[in-house]
Amino acid sequence: MSDADFTKHSMVPPSGGNGAPQMPIEPLDEDNQPSISPRLKFAVRVISILVISISIAFILRETVFTINNVAVVGNINIPNEIVLSSAGINSSSNFFNVNEDEIARNIDSNRYLKYLSMEKRFPNGLTIYVKERIPAACINYIGIMYILADDGVVLETTKRSDITGGLVSITGLDIQNIRVGSLPEVRRIERLASCIDLLRELIEQGVINNVSLISFTDTNIYLSLRDNYTVNLGDGNYLRAKIGTARGVLIELRKQNLSNGIIEATKPGEATFRPEN
Repeated sequence: MSDADFTKHSMVPPSGGNGAPQMPIEPLDEDNQPSISPRLKFAVRVISILVISISIAFILRETVFTINNVAVVGNINIPNEIVLSSAGINSSSNFFNVNEDEIARNIDSNRYLKYLSMEKRFPNGLTIYVKERIPAACINYIGIMYILADDGVVLETTKRSDITGGLVSITGLDIQNIRVGSLPEVRRIERLASCIDLLRELIEQGVINNVSLISFTDTNIYLSLRDNYTVNLGDGNYLRAKIGTARGVLIELRKQNLSNGIIEATKPGEATFRPEN
């Protein structure tokens, strides 16, 4: 091979597999590569942390903090499910968004329930305390029977005597208006207050089932008992002491087979019996 042929051959660039000439590969210059600024790196890191934190918070909210450990205290005949439905508690209720004022309003909108209090137990527990209104008495107003709870709230209306037969009848309240879900509107509010106190005291002392009629007059409150006694309680003061005294007298009268009379229990701790012919 001559020097000219060697020079000609050495100047031809190497070819690829298809015979095309290959371009020489330039070495990478790291100094010329684009770089990420520290601020951008920090922003990316912050955004990533926020996304992860929000995701974790959402998962915890939908799982760990969802109210699923619920107790109801104070209901007697109404099932827990009805109480919780009235309260607005459901499968999506969350520990942090349970609002007591809202629950109280919701429960009180059910005339058979009265909200008392609630207790939250971290992370997913809730106890609701209620009072269930039980039919205790009835009032006849313009031909319709209204069933009252012990706190005076009207629960139902009916014309069926079999529903009201075991309840205490009340007369003399001087009603102006009455509707379901509310207290009766009366001309003398102190008389209604005495009626409510009396119902509660009769229930508390366990004698309401023996009372057939509560009658209010201008000066006195009379109880008509189912075994033919009448008790005069006087005014609405000291009802606990007066009823307790009358109970003691009734025990002695029954022992002696004395009936058909009036027990005067208008003063606390004092009672006399006046037989009726």
